[in-house]
Amino acid sequence: MLELEDGEVKAHTPVSRRALRGRLRHVLAQAVAYGLCAEETLRLTLASVIVVGSNGPVEERVTPATRRYVESLARGLWRMVA
Repeated sequence: MLELEDGEVKAHTPVSRRALRGRLRHVLAQAVAYGLCAEETLRLTLASVIVVGSNGPVEERVTPATRRYVESLARGLWRMVA
């Protein structure tokens, strides 16, 4: 969770690589989804994402499996609204 305090954003959730693969998988999916959008717009290749938590930044590589997972989530959302 992020909180705006005196013009400064503060992260309150501790983030680790292990947590990003478990209970915070949705945070990783959102970061990768934003990265994929930037990849399309800027015509670059996304290699990794950085998630900032209360204990500092964590860099996570974007693997083909992670990419497929996020794309399947997007397809599921698309089917719900179509």
